[in-house]
Amino acid sequence: MKPLLGKGYCVTTDNYYTSPELADLLTSKGTDTYGTLRITSKEAPNDLRQKKLKKGEFAACQRGKVMIMKWHDKKVVSLLSMVHNTEFVDLEKRGKVSRKPKLVLEYNHTMGGVDRADQHLTNYPIIKKTWEKVL
Repeated sequence: MKPLLGKGYCVTTDNYYTSPELADLLTSKGTDTYGTLRITSKEAPNDLRQKKLKKGEFAACQRGKVMIMKWHDKKVVSLLSMVHNTEFVDLEKRGKVSRKPKLVLEYNHTMGGVDRADQHLTNYPIIKKTWEKVL
């Protein structure tokens, strides 16, 4: 990523990489980020970690440019963003209107290709060689 830092790019990450610490580091390098977050990480705010949500509810915390949101859809989703707020968008699907955070829609749009590539990798099982014990 070194050649891309400080050039106005926005990095989208999954929950394996996303952390408030990474967001702070990228801020110092002039680069933005957003992505899903493991809310159980010790860097996540205690208020959000412990907050119980009902379907459709959300909670958010902000520290400087970094916003962390926890939203309950079918399951609880936690996200971190340096470029989004808690704005929701109304979507119509099969005649039903639902509300989703704009952050979720943009994350799904940008990460869709990576997730599909990961799904295709599962279609190609690796042949496992086993060792036999020789007496």
